Amino acid sequence: MKLYSIPHSPYAARVRIQIALRELPVDVCPPPGGLGSDEYRNLGALGKVPSLDLGDKVIPESAAIMEYLEDRFSDNPLRSENLEQRAWQRALIRYCDLYFAQALFPLFAALQTGGSDKEKVQQGLASLKDEFANLERMLKDAGKQPGASIDFADAALAPAVHYAIIVPAIFGEQNIMAATPFVAEWWQGVSGNTAVAAELAEIDSGLKAMLGK
Repeated sequence: MKLYSIPHSPYAARVRIQIALRELPVDVCPPPGGLGSDEYRNLGALGKVPSLDLGDKVIPESAAIMEYLEDRFSDNPLRSENLEQRAWQRALIRYCDLYFAQALFPLFAALQTGGSDKEKVQQGLASLKDEFANLERMLKDAGKQPGASIDFADAALAPAVHYAIIVPAIFGEQNIMAATPFVAEWWQGVSGNTAVAAELAEIDSGLKAMLGK
């Protein structure tokens, strides 16, 4: 199996974290022909990353890929066997994709213009802080314990939270989690995991290369 990925993609990074944590037999490769190329689109991957090449078919969408890998490989699962906990893991991933990550988009757009519209930057930062507050409530309701073993939801959340820390810092907001100490404590444990830290470092390298262009 091959995971098609680019370094700075948070959605590809979440699958890379899963692969690293579970030591799965999946090769991580760049998209054939490059991201968005006809060659890559012809594989059935929509021209986006990540996608998982099984040899005869290609599975798109990070959440679907992560579920597939949990189902296919039984050793050292990240997904809980407890049905309620499993539901919360999925709810956290759903929240991340539909709300938390979406709050980053205005700040990404501001990066493209060098942050020239200060009002929009401040609005974006305020919205992101609201989502950090929502994330804090979600993590508590899910029964997360800071310092616990990395699970399915942690792997999926980590790249988005990492971006939600480093992008505001570019605009001078050095402590975006100041009002959410539970998130900060949870994040210390997640980001301190060796496998997670390695993939976050790959995001940083990819982002620097992209911004350099």
